[in-house]
Amino acid sequence: MTREQIQRELKPLQWRVWDDYGCRFAQPTKAHEAMIMAMHDGRMLVRINRHGEIIAEVLTTFSTLKEAKDFVREWQIDRFFSHFKKND
Repeated sequence: MTREQIQRELKPLQWRVWDDYGCRFAQPTKAHEAMIMAMHDGRMLVRINRHGEIIAEVLTTFSTLKEAKDFVREWQIDRFFSHFKKND
């Protein structure tokens, strides 16, 4: 399966918004959760980790919410694509 096929087949991420905390949560894979938090300086902090684990697999910042969401989507696609590459 190609990366483009995976991108077309995966449903868009469903983000849950917690306005009281300035956070958004999504589940890019069954084993991972993603969080986007607004920082005090206006940047967006992205954290991706396995469910129940404290240590993040990804921890990075972006200037806009769109960039942060796009990054998580690309990470999701890459994760699924790497799984298919291993199984070829």
